[in-house]
Amino acid sequence: MLPASPRRILLPEQAHLLVTFAAQLALALERALLAARAEQAQREAGAESTRNALLAAISHDMRTPLAVIEGSASSLQEGATALAPAERTRLAAAIVTQSRHLTRLIGNVLDMVRLEGGALQLRREWTSVAEVVESTVRLLQQRLAQQTLAIRIPDDLPLLYADPVLLAQLLANLLENVAQYTPAGTHVEINAEVIGDELELRVVDDGPGLAAEVAPEQWFEKFRRGGRAGVGLGLAICRAIAHAHGGRIRAENIPAGGAMFVLSLPLSGPAPTIDSEEATTMRRDDRGDGQPTVRTADLPTTSFVAAAITTPATDPTAFRP
Repeated sequence: MLPASPRRILLPEQAHLLVTFAAQLALALERALLAARAEQAQREAGAESTRNALLAAISHDMRTPLAVIEGSASSLQEGATALAPAERTRLAAAIVTQSRHLTRLIGNVLDMVRLEGGALQLRREWTSVAEVVESTVRLLQQRLAQQTLAIRIPDDLPLLYADPVLLAQLLANLLENVAQYTPAGTHVEINAEVIGDELELRVVDDGPGLAAEVAPEQWFEKFRRGGRAGVGLGLAICRAIAHAHGGRIRAENIPAGGAMFVLSLPLSGPAPTIDSEEATTMRRDDRGDGQPTVRTADLPTTSFVAAAITTPATDPTAFRP
């Protein structure tokens, strides 16, 4: 605000006040600029650290499967006629297995980048959790061949308004984690129930459990991989997908032995009524991504599914092989 008389601006007192005000303003602007630069430098340092850690982890994880693929392919090439049929089959199977491992690794890296960059948009639809579970189990039946799996989902479980493809990916990552870090013969159960205004989906196993020295929430951090070096993005992707749906995920040990991963997703009001023959959660042909539709009728009965869909027990921590 200017004084009533412009001449008063020239008074020493007024000039000193203006100079002081300008100096304070300049100081405040300088501090804001320095703070912004420091924040930017911190973000860049964090991004660089993440890139370095990611490159180191990827190179570590890729080294073993690439060595197996190269060794097996070389053996097949050099001994094409000398190798016995059984040995050729074993080497070919090793190449396929390690190639799939590399595909999962690269897929997890790309998914993490898309989730953190906000490039992945949810495509929600009314989804049957039971069918997501069955479809995911079918796709992973070879990976879970060494485990005994039980599925216990109530018949009256409400539909969930969610992205079925991302929900299936989350469950697949949890089951991949179980297959990788539990011994052969481990009993695994997938169950679900409504608690309040949320739907809880659980993956329970009677394996060795989670390391006690690691806090439960740390299992969902990037590059956390069972105490060993590696990319370790599977559980981080699970958390990102859960948060994108407005839900949460947690991990805990079971007192009787084993571990439990719990996904909690909010219910979105009453679901529409869908005929059982038309209900499906994996209508990927409608999504325009070129993937086939997976329907309940397509799901084969597999020997490793130890139980049909039934109502879970009251205590979710009581493992039921």
